Amino acid sequence: MDHSLYKIINCPVPPNNYLYDIKFVSENLFNTDDKIELFYSYYEWVTTTGTGSTTSGYYRYGAKIIDETGTVLNDIPGGLFAYLFKTAENQSKLFVYCYDNSVTPYKIWTNIYKLSGDTSTIIIFQENQLKNMMAAETAYPNPAINNITIPYSIPENLSTATIKTYNMNGIMIESFIVDKTFNHLILDLSHYLPGSYTYQIEAGGMLIKSDIFEVIK
Repeated sequence: MDHSLYKIINCPVPPNNYLYDIKFVSENLFNTDDKIELFYSYYEWVTTTGTGSTTSGYYRYGAKIIDETGTVLNDIPGGLFAYLFKTAENQSKLFVYCYDNSVTPYKIWTNIYKLSGDTSTIIIFQENQLKNMMAAETAYPNPAINNITIPYSIPENLSTATIKTYNMNGIMIESFIVDKTFNHLILDLSHYLPGSYTYQIEAGGMLIKSDIFEVIK
């Protein structure tokens, strides 16, 4: 209650992988014991051809549900995004969106899991975030030369969001933490080579907006 550090939980990822998301830190959502559990996901960039800035490849994803001791309650190959959805009056389920980009055409599927705990508060939180997704505007001008303005909207129960830019190989270029002081980010493009890029706006462990912009010189 005094806001001091309560517990440290390690979220190990395989070699060459990076932690992507941590969600649903709770006691009785995934089971009914007195341990804290959580969902987390991670990713790896797998190079298939080329070197340096001309590489091509794909992202490989994975996710786990663990408890505070590190015990794996569920291993979810391909898992990346996770959400709770109300499926009946007093029942909700965990939906995990999974991807396999190593094959052509790539595969997308959804794993659905039964939950034992109360999910009403989390579902209301997610519904508010989805409303903000629908209201998000598009970056301008596009194509851009010197800079581009990225509008954003942060859910009212959160204070910050993250804006990330990527090249078309999926390699992150920059990452910015933004707050409610402004409602847009002016991105300096002076060090961006001509070509296509994507930006992502993330808040509260959810992807709020993703879009493509073009840089010309």
